[in-house]
Amino acid sequence: MSQLTGAQIFAARRLLRWSPRTLANVARLRISVIMYAEADPGAPKVSAEQSEASRCALEAAGIELGSNGPPQAPATAWLRDS
Repeated sequence: MSQLTGAQIFAARRLLRWSPRTLANVARLRISVIMYAEADPGAPKVSAEQSEASRCALEAAGIELGSNGPPQAPATAWLRDS
């Protein structure tokens, strides 16, 4: 599983209408980790554990993460159908 990008984290959080603090609380991370991760639209320089905690929190809330296109296509985030 590839690491989340800062753009994915930001997009997923916005889809959920979550503040950075909400994601930090749900993922059990410091808010500074979320802010730092989102500041880099590419692969943020956070630990694998921090990236996985963010991914798990977002997916548990109904977010699908991935890429719908060719390898050069940007990574995406969308809400799962209920």
